[in-house]
Amino acid sequence: MVNKNELEHNCWYRGHCRNAQYAKWDGDHKRFVHWRAKFGEVFTEEILHPEDDQVWDVFSYRDWE
Repeated sequence: MVNKNELEHNCWYRGHCRNAQYAKWDGDHKRFVHWRAKFGEVFTEEILHPEDDQVWDVFSYRDWE
């Protein structure tokens, strides 16, 4: 897994969380962002990097390659 400080701003990563398999790294806010559909609504949702939370759902990822 890539360290948080090595991620590239606005790059997409393939991985896994409860609601997404792809997420974009927002380097300004230090969070992943993904599109989510729920009850007919589509919206963006933020999720933490594994370095920032060990209890709740996080985006576990690997390099895009």
